[in-house]
Amino acid sequence: MEATDYVARLRSQSNDPGREEALRRDRAVRRRKIALGAGAGVLVLGGFGFWLADVTGERPPYEPYSPQTLDEPIWPAEWPYSVRMPFRNSPASPWPEGADGIYLPRRCPPGGTPRRTCPPSWRT
Repeated sequence: MEATDYVARLRSQSNDPGREEALRRDRAVRRRKIALGAGAGVLVLGGFGFWLADVTGERPPYEPYSPQTLDEPIWPAEWPYSVRMPFRNSPASPWPEGADGIYLPRRCPPGGTPRRTCPPSWRT
């Protein structure tokens, strides 16, 4: 396409009586598409926000932070125990864990048998 043809076409379009109406309709369609796109974006973001709030659920009043936000061993002492730390703030919390925390009594036969009559293997 040559430049003279292009200029001639532009001049013919500028003299066209329906050109203004076509441009107005084109602007209206373009604005409608932008408004629909923005509305769809707001709906998607709102839906995601609702889903996120629903999935995380509500925190109890004594747990203002989620477990991922604040590590449980550094929780303040006034916060109560949880499922992962059942002995939190209890007298049992300083006890050793596992088999080290089990205290075994001295061996002796039951029923009030005097210690001098216990077999040597039972005496400690």
